[in-house]
Amino acid sequence: MFKLFRKKNAIDSYSLNLVSEEWTVKAKRQGLSINMQLALLDERHKQLHCFEDAYVRGYLFGFTNASFQYMDALIDSDELLMAIQYLAHSEIEPKLDKHYVVKSASMMDSPLFNKGQMCGGNDYFKFMNREIIAPLGLASYLRGDVII
Repeated sequence: MFKLFRKKNAIDSYSLNLVSEEWTVKAKRQGLSINMQLALLDERHKQLHCFEDAYVRGYLFGFTNASFQYMDALIDSDELLMAIQYLAHSEIEPKLDKHYVVKSASMMDSPLFNKGQMCGGNDYFKFMNREIIAPLGLASYLRGDVII
């Protein structure tokens, strides 16, 4: 699926219409979960330029993907996956727009993106399985507590 995904260079109204109301709420809830981590940071660690980092982009993708995997959602097209990512990202920060999501998807070959994606996914699953109290991988990375 991801090979096709990298070729998608826009998120259009067709893509957004693929997302059910239930999944729209779920995607936006994941954005709010990320915002809870960001609330723990001081302003210098959550400035917009921090979101340009490949690890941060990967974390956001991984966290959102994991939430849909956890509920056994069938995401059967790249368009649907992109739309879900956009809905989650835009809830975190309105400037994380469709172009941001498309650019993030193009970074899937980046080792730093992949590390972030793995951390985001692991954070979500560990939280849902009650192995950790709260997912804090993104906040830890932005504070500089994580060595990559």
